[in-house]
Amino acid sequence: MPSNAYNTLLAVAQQAKLWITPARQTYAQLPGLNQKMVAVPLWSEDFFTWCIAKFNFQNFPAPITYNTVLRTLDETAQSQPREAVESTNLRTAATKEGYEIDLGEATVHITGKQWTVKAQPAPDDNPGSRFFRPAANHPLPHPTESQKELHDYLRAAFGLPAPDQKGICPDPAKALGQWLELALRPDTNCPPLILTGELRDEAAEAIRQLIDPAHCAMLPFPVNRNEAGSMALYNRVLAFQVFGTITDFKRNIITELSRGLFQARLRQTDHKGPVLYQQLGRPVIIPAEHAPEICRNQINIEIRKCDPLPQQEVLAALFDQMVRSLRDEPKPQPISTPVDAAVVLQPFAQLEANAPFP
Repeated sequence: MPSNAYNTLLAVAQQAKLWITPARQTYAQLPGLNQKMVAVPLWSEDFFTWCIAKFNFQNFPAPITYNTVLRTLDETAQSQPREAVESTNLRTAATKEGYEIDLGEATVHITGKQWTVKAQPAPDDNPGSRFFRPAANHPLPHPTESQKELHDYLRAAFGLPAPDQKGICPDPAKALGQWLELALRPDTNCPPLILTGELRDEAAEAIRQLIDPAHCAMLPFPVNRNEAGSMALYNRVLAFQVFGTITDFKRNIITELSRGLFQARLRQTDHKGPVLYQQLGRPVIIPAEHAPEICRNQINIEIRKCDPLPQQEVLAALFDQMVRSLRDEPKPQPISTPVDAAVVLQPFAQLEANAPFP
């Protein structure tokens, strides 16, 4: 029989709406700053802190009871039939015609014909709203009309050589533009971007802020796999600060994240074993003194300067490029990967307060 502490804490935790990804990651929808709803991983310190505040921190149940409550929520959420629920996403989504990208109060719809900006209903007004955003992430600026190609903006901002210069093959500006397009696709398979040069850190931050703005654009490299998994759950794009040599440990984390094959065991465990989050995939940016060999398809860019990017115009040029790419594809679908293409979050029905003990 479940204990009173279990039933009471379960009733508290049920006040949060939960969403689950096809890759089996569960998020909770909680009120953030100014009471705006934000998404936090279920197995996270943020959700733990929220439960303590909603419960009574002086009489909070034992860790094994808390973990068992979370496992009950997680397992019940994942058992819901997908056809019976609506969907929402993090930053980017797949559509029948192409892609949809979150701007905050609006979204960009990209097809093989054009891109258009449309207003997005607030999640409270529309439970089926397509996007939720972790608390640390910011909306993208609204794009304006672009006067140049994407590679021209990138070449000017980062001092990248022109393709007609001796020994330049392929064009680094176009290669960087292709990486930006892959990073904004609703796909978990994106080659790591390796930046070298004296201004590599500044460039890494500028690139991250262009496609996935956040409070902290550059992240310290995780000390273990659990920390790497937590960072991936909170960020759509990862820009890591790497000091010293790229060890096998770091290389494995970068490769697995970029390929969408990362696994991590999060928080404490209970008597039923650890909680395993699988198939985490994120675009990864690595500034390094010398380009390390991480994987075969990595993109190496030498940064020669770092001027401010006109974000609105560059985003417009990037969306123009994505339109052309979709136009050239026989079927406008995201690149197939070993895991689900889009990071789609799906809600589940509320549990009964007297749910049986697992």
